[in-house]
Amino acid sequence: MLILSGECSLIADYRAEHPTQTGVPIAALEHYAHYYPFGMQQPGRNGNRYRFGFQGQEMDNEIKGTGNSINFKYRMHDPRIGRFFAVDPIAAKFPHNSPYAFSENRVIDGIEYEGLEVVLIGLHGNASVGGSGTAEGGIALNIKNAGDNAGYFSVGIGGESNISAQAGICVTIYPTMPSVSDISGWGADLGVSGNVVPMISVGLGASETNGYWGFYVQVLGGLSTLLVDGSGYATYTWKK
Repeated sequence: MLILSGECSLIADYRAEHPTQTGVPIAALEHYAHYYPFGMQQPGRNGNRYRFGFQGQEMDNEIKGTGNSINFKYRMHDPRIGRFFAVDPIAAKFPHNSPYAFSENRVIDGIEYEGLEVVLIGLHGNASVGGSGTAEGGIALNIKNAGDNAGYFSVGIGGESNISAQAGICVTIYPTMPSVSDISGWGADLGVSGNVVPMISVGLGASETNGYWGFYVQVLGGLSTLLVDGSGYATYTWKK
């Protein structure tokens, strides 16, 4: 399958059998679609044999016709008017925007990232001998708003089932956090990690800060006496 995305979306299946010559491959065009900026299909310039449409989202063609209702994660989008059917579930965090706006009306240089907001990428360190402490600092990125970025620093105190001293990289995603400003506050981390090779461990866990839940992945190097380690921390995070 070949997928070219943009205003023109082309999907072709490669078949390994020629109708008259055995063993000669051919390419058969299965679907194509040309779109106006908000995702409405251009009349006479599309062939619909594929369930997914604009921006790779699934189409709901039963009521409004082919390609006129696009199923995003939380809301349905009508590409003919460039608006969602329902109010943005976090509209209160964006008073400057229409609660029905699609992609903040940026359809040339952006796409709709509904459901993915703030990502933290930082250097993480921890030490544990009975009690445990952590420190982390890096950059907070708002995937939906490229101008909403900032540095951050976080500390934590808690416990681990391990004796360790490690440092490395941690990436945390908060799916419903609307702005980088919301990272500041008290929170908690719960996770588990394991040694994949000597002196290197990979960890997964849940993170909560200022009332928003997310998940993290970290890769750490250093001393770890156990193959598998569980941890829990009370944390506080500052936005720089």
